[in-house]
Amino acid sequence: MSRKSSKLQIELLRALIVQTVIPIFVSFLPCVIGLFTPAFNLDLGRSINHIEVVALGAFAFCDHVANVICLPVFRQRVMCRKTQSKPDSFSVTVENTVT
Repeated sequence: MSRKSSKLQIELLRALIVQTVIPIFVSFLPCVIGLFTPAFNLDLGRSINHIEVVALGAFAFCDHVANVICLPVFRQRVMCRKTQSKPDSFSVTVENTVT
């Protein structure tokens, strides 16, 4: 496996781990707390309900932002950074074919 492919695989693995951890803490954990507090006779009031709703609403946003932050290709595109790279032979071939 080439070094570039290996680096891409590591970046994708890191993004997958982040995508796995976010739902646990943002969606699942507040719901579990709200579900089990009556079993232990804890009164958190209505505040836990508001936290759950905000957490579930924030999940859709956090999941995609995490991908943009974890993957350098997306991060460079969002931050409008141009990298100095050689043009691919495929893109040169397509440009020559089109013109």
